[in-house]
Amino acid sequence: MPGQIDGVAADIVFLVVAIGAACLQFFFSWKWDNVFAKLAPTLTLGIALVFSFIMIFLFPALLAVWGQWCLIFVAMLVADGAGWLAYAIYRMLEDGNPNIPEGM
Repeated sequence: MPGQIDGVAADIVFLVVAIGAACLQFFFSWKWDNVFAKLAPTLTLGIALVFSFIMIFLFPALLAVWGQWCLIFVAMLVADGAGWLAYAIYRMLEDGNPNIPEGM
């Protein structure tokens, strides 16, 4: 993986992309009640990750390129899970769960 992507540290790029994925998942979960709309970002990222893995095995000469894409998709899926977790906490607080202290 390169140390820089267009002059910006790769870690910063991964962090920004992951935060964007988490926010997108939280928004989709919060805005729509349809389960397919809620799962759209997760399914899209999962399909893209599987496609990247297949491309690694089909074109081993491009391992660096597809490997980097796999890392990006894995980071986005982890952040996607964080978006689901944030939505679950939001729903618990919205429903007035008695097990959660008032200040949280």
